[in-house]
Amino acid sequence: MGFALICAAMFGGLILSLAGPIRELGNRWNSIIIAVILGATFVTACAVSDYEVDDKYVYSAAFQSIARVGDVRDIPLDANWAFSSTLWLFAKVVNTSDAALYGSVALAIFTAFTYCSFRYVADWGVPGALVTALSTGILYSYSVVAIRQGLSMALLLIAIATMSRESGDRTSRVTYVVLGLAASMHWSAALPAAILAFHAFRPLSVRTALALWVVMGGLYLADIQELLLNPILQSSGVATDLISTSAYSHYGASGNRLDFFLVSLAVGLLGLLAHRRHPNDPKLRMLLVCYLLLNSMFLTFGFIAYADRVASYSWILAPLIAWRLLGWLQKSALPAAFYIASVLVGVFVTQGIGMFANFY
Repeated sequence: MGFALICAAMFGGLILSLAGPIRELGNRWNSIIIAVILGATFVTACAVSDYEVDDKYVYSAAFQSIARVGDVRDIPLDANWAFSSTLWLFAKVVNTSDAALYGSVALAIFTAFTYCSFRYVADWGVPGALVTALSTGILYSYSVVAIRQGLSMALLLIAIATMSRESGDRTSRVTYVVLGLAASMHWSAALPAAILAFHAFRPLSVRTALALWVVMGGLYLADIQELLLNPILQSSGVATDLISTSAYSHYGASGNRLDFFLVSLAVGLLGLLAHRRHPNDPKLRMLLVCYLLLNSMFLTFGFIAYADRVASYSWILAPLIAWRLLGWLQKSALPAAFYIASVLVGVFVTQGIGMFANFY
């Protein structure tokens, strides 16, 4: 039922989005209205979802437990404090049902992606970016399955949105605060947050980020990063549950998957194509560098089980890159060419990520 609701909203949003630049429907208010409709449908679908997975039972039990805490000051100050405090807030503001939990997480993630879309994509293209992101299944998966990482992803998207600026502008302190919150929400977001914080403090060029990606891509394809990092992870006790035989067996696949690399490569090539056509676009440059840096992190740890959850921190930027490119194309191409390119980009991003990563 949830998937059917999402599909119904997506088709309507896509049609209105593609009509925007041609029929003058694509102003900000119309895009906001479409986003609200898409968001309401998505949140409802996640709230009533009957998708069953072990992680969901764990989070539901944790939600019920934390809901019984009377005061937020009674929550232990440990590594789970940020996540536990968020669950406590959901329980007090909404209610203690599973629908409230997953609906609240879905609302947080969708709102963060929408905010980031309005910062990087032309107003008329925001519904298209939302439709593409919903089609990949990433937003859905991180709203009903890996919700802790989903909340981290939402905070990372907000941070990237605050990094959207013209050349020469300084990064706001809010960016670093949000990145700190993202890192405290789930351990897997600590390194992405640190990478983005470094980039915010000392912006890297596309050439530097690309060079790093190429090096890590070579190590990924040759399985060298596994040889180098596996002993370190084993000895340090970090993420050992993701490199065990049982983890790979439960995951149903090995590490350093070629299909994941091909998806990452395709998104990177799309971004580089857009940058080559418009090298002086600071927002496109920011998106591309963030993608290359975050995807390099995935390539570094691509040998672990559930590596797609690490890759998603970068893959979630694919719809924004695609619709930023379409924004430039719409200004110069014929309407027919624009429509064809829109469909091709939508199919590429949707099938490329959704099919390979099997989020549904």
